[in-house]
Amino acid sequence: MNQTANYQLCQWDPTDRILMEDFNSDNSKIDAALAGLAGQISAVSAGMGNCEMEVLTYTGAGGAEPRKITFSQVPDVFLVAGNLAFIMGQGGKATAILTCKDATYSESFVNEVDVAWSGSQLTLTNTVNARYQMDTKNKPYWVLGLKKKG
Repeated sequence: MNQTANYQLCQWDPTDRILMEDFNSDNSKIDAALAGLAGQISAVSAGMGNCEMEVLTYTGAGGAEPRKITFSQVPDVFLVAGNLAFIMGQGGKATAILTCKDATYSESFVNEVDVAWSGSQLTLTNTVNARYQMDTKNKPYWVLGLKKKG
């Protein structure tokens, strides 16, 4: 009977006699290897930073209505990015920072903007330009919410 190179698992030839002990031995080796991997994965994931991350996406509707973004919980900080603009702020706060590339004048600007929270839902409103409320029609947007663990 042949054996695999890494774990010495049984590889039977057509003329080999198959024994229950061989199966049990192979299963024990596989179980031990999987348990070792699970322990390594747990150790790595436990050390992967101090925050929980939530990523959402949406497509802009054109800004006729305020843009509402619902998180699973109020994030400590959030970022909404897309269409040459992004808004970032602290969860639950009434203001955030908008930075935008103005396509008309080929300039960029940074402004403080008002936002609203209702539970874990963020509302962005801007009556001047849909891009300033992160809602340009048919444009993709990405949302990142970060919440400190514990």
